[in-house]
Amino acid sequence: MRLGILIVGAWIVGCALVIGQTSADDGALTHVRSDFEFVVHGPYKTVAPLFGPEAERAWGGGEWNPVFLYPQPARDIEGAVFTVQHGGHRSVWVNTAFDLASGHV
Repeated sequence: MRLGILIVGAWIVGCALVIGQTSADDGALTHVRSDFEFVVHGPYKTVAPLFGPEAERAWGGGEWNPVFLYPQPARDIEGAVFTVQHGGHRSVWVNTAFDLASGHV
């Protein structure tokens, strides 16, 4: 049976807090909090774990390479903190929700 899965998140993980540096030159910081909802059609037990920052490496392409500050070693858990580099921009992500049992990621 295929289930529609509601995933609430910021890009990969729900309710992520993203803090990034706007420019390497001026050192100014930005604070952005993003969230959105989307539906993925597939078995929940198969699809939901793929939206953790570590598991996303399997399908996120070469540009998705999170560096975990917490936990060590890297695991997809609530409270995980990691950085992602995109060109000259580095973002710090805080995973505020990752509860697969309740379906809240």
